[in-house]
Amino acid sequence: MMRSLLAMILLGLVTLVVAIPAPPTADSSGANTTTHSTSKWNWKRGLAYNDPRVTYLFNSHKITWMYNWGHQDNGANTQKLEYVPMLWSNRQPSINNWHSDVAKYSKGRTLHALGFNEPDMTTNGGSNMPSLPGTATAYRAWITEIKHYAPNLWIGSPAVTNGARGPSGKMGLDWLSDFLSACRDCSIDFVAIHWYDSYKSVDYFKAHVTKACQVAGGRPLWITEFAPDPWGTGEAEQIAFLRSVMPWLDANDCVERYAFFMATPGMLVSGDGQGLSELGKVYAYA
Repeated sequence: MMRSLLAMILLGLVTLVVAIPAPPTADSSGANTTTHSTSKWNWKRGLAYNDPRVTYLFNSHKITWMYNWGHQDNGANTQKLEYVPMLWSNRQPSINNWHSDVAKYSKGRTLHALGFNEPDMTTNGGSNMPSLPGTATAYRAWITEIKHYAPNLWIGSPAVTNGARGPSGKMGLDWLSDFLSACRDCSIDFVAIHWYDSYKSVDYFKAHVTKACQVAGGRPLWITEFAPDPWGTGEAEQIAFLRSVMPWLDANDCVERYAFFMATPGMLVSGDGQGLSELGKVYAYA
């Protein structure tokens, strides 16, 4: 959390006196961890988007960062929000211009980078990288490597699903735990997860996040996608879910950042794309 506090100061979004964050350290198992101290802040929230125009609709001081599953912002509101690049997978076209894009953003307002997207998922948007040794090798080559030319960036683990087991084996936190063990020599500053389930599953959401914090082993946690079944749940139910979990997330010492799925018309943005939906207003201002 101290890293994000420093990030917000550098972005000019808050004016606070803070201590300099401690650099990553190694725990007794050899894994890279980050010493951090957290408090209840209002700037954990971010935007997961595809259309860059929607990023200009969120003027709340509580929305401070954004990402789009890629490494070019495509004209998004980088004057107000930190753009966080992601390497979706280790294949074409995702790897095209990855190094040059990250180098460019690291010279500006960007202070973080995200690892692979749902490597434990073989369908439905996952990058399908179930081999732990293979993913660890790819992470070293493509993600850890950016520290050589962008040493100021804090980099995240692959973002995993909340699945239990898939056709290729382990998923979710079990996969993440094994990955962190397989990649002990990697530079991983924070851990990223996703979560989808019923709007009634508030207790399950909190329990899953709590377990993820344990798996993270002292690293801060980012929830870069979460929603109560965004295609099959009414807006009123989604609002109720957000009102139940956001105060808990904002006060949670382990959770550094989170992004509700997603900033697009019909979800956080109104159907005509001209403003925030009622759900979006709750996310931005509640």
